Order: sequence, then C-alpha cells, then structure tokens
Amino acid sequence: MAKDDPDSPGLVSGLVKDTSRSSLYLLSLCACLFLGGLYLRKAANKPLPPGPCPLPIIGNIHQLLSKPLPDALSEWHQKYGPLVRFQSGNRLMISIASDDVCQDLMVRKGPLYNSRPDIVVAEEVESLQVMIDFLSSDDFSASFRRYGASVTNALGYGRRLTHDDEAEFHEAEQLAYRLVDVIVADFHFALVEIFPILDYILGFLAPWKAFGKKYYTEATSFYSRNLLKAQSTSSWNWVKHSLTRPQAKNMSTDGLSMLFGTALQAAVETIPSILRVFVKAMLLHPESLAKAQAEIDQVVGSDRLPSFSDKPSLPYINGIVNECCRWQAVLALGFPHSTTDDDEYCGYRIPKGTMLFANAWAIGFDEGIYQNARDFLPERWLENPELPNSAAFGYGPRVCPGKFIGMDSLFINIARMLWGYEFAHGERKVTLWDIDHAFTSSPRDFDAKLSIRSVKHRETLEHAQSVTETDVDGILAKIGEDFRA
Repeated sequence: MAKDDPDSPGLVSGLVKDTSRSSLYLLSLCACLFLGGLYLRKAANKPLPPGPCPLPIIGNIHQLLSKPLPDALSEWHQKYGPLVRFQSGNRLMISIASDDVCQDLMVRKGPLYNSRPDIVVAEEVESLQVMIDFLSSDDFSASFRRYGASVTNALGYGRRLTHDDEAEFHEAEQLAYRLVDVIVADFHFALVEIFPILDYILGFLAPWKAFGKKYYTEATSFYSRNLLKAQSTSSWNWVKHSLTRPQAKNMSTDGLSMLFGTALQAAVETIPSILRVFVKAMLLHPESLAKAQAEIDQVVGSDRLPSFSDKPSLPYINGIVNECCRWQAVLALGFPHSTTDDDEYCGYRIPKGTMLFANAWAIGFDEGIYQNARDFLPERWLENPELPNSAAFGYGPRVCPGKFIGMDSLFINIARMLWGYEFAHGERKVTLWDIDHAFTSSPRDFDAKLSIRSVKHRETLEHAQSVTETDVDGILAKIGEDFRA
C-alpha cells in the first residue's frame, strides 16, 4: 500500500496520536488555568493585616494628623499587633513593630521589599574637633551638626568642612531644614497623597509644585557643585569610588548629584540627633554617667584620649551607644520599603506597591525583647549581648545611609565626651519625652553645660590636637585602599 494513501493505517494512527497529544496539552493548560485561578482567588480572599477602619477618599489621614505619627502608630500596634495596616489617601501602608517580622520581610525577602570600609581614622580626627569646640562653647548641638557635616563631606566628597567653610555648612543646613519643615507642616503635600490627580494641575494652581521646583533647583545646584569638587580632588572619596561602578553609567549628572547629596544628608541628620539623645540621657541619668566614667578612667586614664582600639574593653560605653539608638529612636519609622509584587505573610495579603515601615520607635519599646523598655538601661546590653539593634538604622538594602558612618562615629564621640567632660543642666532644662518628630525624631532644644574634667584632661586634649594628623588626602588614601582590598 502506498505511503501517501489517505486510508493508510500509519497516517490514521499518526493523526490520532497528534489529536490525543493536542487534547492532552489542552487539558493540561485548562488544569493549570483552573488551579491558577483557584490559587489567585484564594490569595485574593486572604485578609490584609489588621488596622483602623479608613474613611472614604482620605483613608486614615484624620487620625494620623491628630498626634505625632510614632505615637499614633504605637497605639494601633497595642490594639492590632505587630503588623498594622492603614491608608494615607488611597495608598496602602503597613507599620511593622517586630524585629523578627522586619528580618523576615526586609532582609530574608529583601529583593521583593526593596525597590530602593574602615573609616575610623577620619572619625577620630573629626571627633577631636568636637572635643576642642567644647572647651570654648556649650553649643553642643552646633558641634554635633558640624561633626556630621564634616565627616560625611570628607568621606563623600574628599574635603573636610572647617570653621572657614561656614557659608557652605549653613547652605547645607538650610536645604535640609527647609525640606523637613515644609513636608511636616504643609498640608499641600498630604493633599497630593490623598488626591494624586492634583499633581497634574498646572503649576500656578499647585503651590507644592512651585516649592518642589525651587527646592530641586537649589539642591541640584548645591549637590552638583559638590560632585564637581569631589571629581576634581586628588584624594580618594566615596563619590569618585561610586562613579566607577556600572550602575552610575546609566544615571544623569543631576540624578547622581541628588543621589549622593541626599544619601550623605541622611547621615548628617542621623548621627547628630543620636548624639543629642546621648547628652539628654547623661543629664537625666547621672548614675549611668558615673558608671561610664569609672569604666573609661580604669581602661584609658587621663594621659591619652580613647581610641577605637579601646572599644572591646569598654562594654558599658558600648551599651550606652546601643541604648541611645534604641531608647529614643532617631529614625522612628526608618526608610520606607515598597513591595515590587504581591506577597503573603503569616496568612495576610500584602499587595504590590504597599509601603512598609520598620517602626523602630515601637520595636524599641517591645517589652517582649527589652524589659522596662521605657527606661534608659545600658546594662541590658551587657546582660544580653544578643539583643537586636537593627531597628536604629533600618533593615536590608534600604538601610539608612547614615550607617555607612554609623556606630563607630557614635562610639568615638561618646567615649571621648565621657572621658573628657562633666555634664550639667543648662538654662533650658531637658524634658524626658519632649521630642520633635520630623525627618528625624530628635530631642527638642535644651541647654547643657559641658566642663572639662580636670587640668590634666585639658592638657592631654590640647596635646592630641597638636600632634594629630589632619592631612585629609593621606587619611582618605588609606580608606580607599581598604575599599579596594
């Protein structure tokens, strides 16, 4: 029989096999679609995390404006648990008040939730300047701000900010304060969150657009000048180092300027605020001050300043550093994370685009982790060295840029202030929970008198100033070698 005969058994058999195979594929596809539909329906039916009932259009804005945000969220966490869902306009947000949950979502599931070196020599030089400033002034807040600006400027752009750079320092401060003040106080920004369509209104009808344009122009100009200075310096700096990375090739000059500028600005804001918490704690807890000074006198003495090599021998002072970060968390809500896809956690649905906050303020007061959490107790870190302290600077890739300088900066400044100075109340007394909640949660202004502990301490400090190497190029070259190693 001919092979091309339509009645050929081989051909008929082949057609039957092809039809059966196609049917099998079709059935498999239908089964997959059916099961997928069941899964999606099941996922869609899962509840969102618990939280207060939102009003139409405005969400929970009315409740968030009635008191400081960390306080409002803390009350909700007490009622609803470690995951609290709320709405700002039509934007879904989740506050997390559990270190374990933050570790699960922002570290272990980092890519889904994160659409977003050894520098001790530089820090020692800048902390020495803080100590010298205190010899002639009680304005500790200004000294802390100058420290934050100078050490980040040196590491970021390759040059220190000294007292001769007053205009540049003032310009950086004003940029930061103006943005914070307007975002916190101006209801127009809240309106854009509630009614996103307002963002498309013509500029002359939208005051936030005029402000945004003016601020962006001024900030870009300032940060661009710093970027050019960083590229022109002979010394190593973080900007020059980062510009060699492949990711930088796809960004505009303005984009790079703003990226570096805002990242370094975060460090400038964070560290001085924590140092203010430290001064506040020492005024309110003289018993902790006495214990710390007894420890540092025994380990260091008065013939030299504390250095980073002393850190392992100063456990109580390390406890003070950790306790200052926890007790009155400066980054109360951390840096927001946003989900890049739908997710499920512990039976709760977390839709794509949800904004999540690691609520460091609430985590720090978790009695399940920190007993007597509202008390300032450096001893807790000696009794349990495994206590978590991630909340202070955030979690995962969205960790606060200030951590780049971070805990070492806090240690060297706190250790040296405890070594060299006594703390006393000034004219404006400090109040325990009197706090400004803005970009950072910082103690409201108060006064303190810092006096050198002895003639010997003064002599040691002045001698250290005369012999300390302040060649920024040499210091940064060493840091650059550490980065490349």
